[in-house]
Amino acid sequence: MASGTLKTTWFERHGSTPITDIPSEWPEDYRTLVQRRIELIESNPNIGLIEQPEYKRRWNTEPWESQLERALHTWLLDRLESYFDIDGRMNDDGKPTAKIDISLISTSRLADFARQDADFMQVGELYRDDPAFDVTRLVTELVESESVPMLPVLRYKASGLRKRAEWERTWELQRQEDAIDACIELPEDHPQYLTVAKARNLKQQKIGDIPVPPKYTRGALGDSYAFN
Repeated sequence: MASGTLKTTWFERHGSTPITDIPSEWPEDYRTLVQRRIELIESNPNIGLIEQPEYKRRWNTEPWESQLERALHTWLLDRLESYFDIDGRMNDDGKPTAKIDISLISTSRLADFARQDADFMQVGELYRDDPAFDVTRLVTELVESESVPMLPVLRYKASGLRKRAEWERTWELQRQEDAIDACIELPEDHPQYLTVAKARNLKQQKIGDIPVPPKYTRGALGDSYAFN
């Protein structure tokens, strides 16, 4: 590269600037290490081959702004969920942090609790980059992004409900099969003990071949709604 004999578009293609001298601002011990590496690359053809730019991955890192936004978004979601932590399972201290009784609650009511949470308001301001952000709108967006209706009839279209019923039947047969297989592991003097052969015959007699329904398609899924 320094002599001009190497022709490559790697640096241009990846938006990188090549350097041929070890930066003077690097720590002395690291500069020494890099120099030893350069000497090895130059003296060993095999090492030199794999150290060519074409064999290197780009050091792509997620932009800081994107990392910050994702971290704030996750924190806000966890904070809202902590309002329902009745037994401390959501924190390292194991202390309940619930602010709301277990009940159906609207996002507007949830936003009222968030307004009283100084930490939530501070992080929300950073997330929105707005000291006067709309708390209800933010809470609604956070909840809707993570919401899945509890009842199958609210999650699936008619075709999806039929397919779910088929899968539930399959799951039930699989549970029956597992229960029979578990008898093989029992002590031989146990009244429910089964040999492998008897278990196989019993499964064939009671269960038969378990059908595997087709997978869900996007068209079988209904729209998701959050309770506002």
